[in-house]
Amino acid sequence: MNQKLSKLTKSALQMKRYEHIFRCPICQTSMKIVDLKSFVCAQNHTFDMARQGHMNLLTSPSKSNYNTSLFTARRAVIMSNLFKPLTDEISALISKHTDGKSSLSIIDMGSGEGSHLHNIHKILERDYYKNPLAFGIDISKEGILETAKNYEEIIWLVADLANSPFVDNTFDMILNILSPSNYEEFSRIIKPDGMIIKVVPGRNYLQEIRNFFYKNNEQQKYSNTDVIKGFTEKFSLIDHITLEYTEILNQTNLQSLIQMTPLTWNVSNDKIKEFLQRQINEITIHLEVLLGKK
Repeated sequence: MNQKLSKLTKSALQMKRYEHIFRCPICQTSMKIVDLKSFVCAQNHTFDMARQGHMNLLTSPSKSNYNTSLFTARRAVIMSNLFKPLTDEISALISKHTDGKSSLSIIDMGSGEGSHLHNIHKILERDYYKNPLAFGIDISKEGILETAKNYEEIIWLVADLANSPFVDNTFDMILNILSPSNYEEFSRIIKPDGMIIKVVPGRNYLQEIRNFFYKNNEQQKYSNTDVIKGFTEKFSLIDHITLEYTEILNQTNLQSLIQMTPLTWNVSNDKIKEFLQRQINEITIHLEVLLGKK
């Protein structure tokens, strides 16, 4: 009990330092940490902190396709270094475009179980001598619960990307990695000179999985043209990097990848078993990294 209370109190103290950047997601008034356990706004709307150290700021319950086992699989895949070139590239981009600024605020919108943000935070501190204040939000309670257990250096929130609990012009950098977007909300919370990094799949992303499960099917092919067009209509594109590489996964990590990707969510267990038995373990990662400004 003491250990849980200590974690809750530690997180509450951390949030209290930055309570001025929060606003109530119900009435948009200012918020305060009360008794090191709750966020309370000027209109007395109250949100209690979970004992794991995260805060749920949703205004109504949400349904999600994601569950704990999926986020556990996602974390295993990310920590296998399958996406290390991506987090290295994002960290280098942030450093390049915030040159001379050691302290910066970063938020990952749609952070899932948080491993991408954790890795980027660590690289920025270790390799680029940055001192990032990092937030991760996701609408999935299961995802934020998973990440709050593992990464205490970041402030984690269950919240709606379309109604985030922050005042205007708060963040230097928004990350949106393989996740849905709400550009209107992103534009509201980013600073006037802030930037957004969006990562979208490329044409060959997970092509081995796509070719096996969707051969001669419309889903075998993928185009990100509309997504990139939508981004460039809302933000001025100042950097665009393409990453494409292959990695060999062991059977355990391949199973986690199959469990994690939406490409297999409607596929039968027998078909998944057939794929794993074929030992197609070389996987293509093809991603477009877009960096834009308002």
